[in-house]
Amino acid sequence: MRFFHHMTRLSPLLAILLLESGNAFALRCGSHLVAEGDTKLQVLGACGEPDYKEWIGYREIGPDTVRIESWFYDFGSLRFTQTLTFHGSRLIRIEAGDYGDGL
Repeated sequence: MRFFHHMTRLSPLLAILLLESGNAFALRCGSHLVAEGDTKLQVLGACGEPDYKEWIGYREIGPDTVRIESWFYDFGSLRFTQTLTFHGSRLIRIEAGDYGDGL
């Protein structure tokens, strides 16, 4: 009975933790995992060359001006396409798109 008492106290805490972690995205490339904050070199090592790269522009971040670039990966018709956005050399966003083309 004590087990269930502790579970009911932990459930709201778990729910809060799950909601708070909603912005932390990662992408599995084969047996590798890339996450926001990784470098372009780490992403290339894990996922290989993207199917397409798009230069977005530049952005001033503090005293620095960084290049903004998006990389697109199509992992086939059974997985969602992925768009990875970089500020400079750092991965700042991973977004899932529609199912891939299976190419």
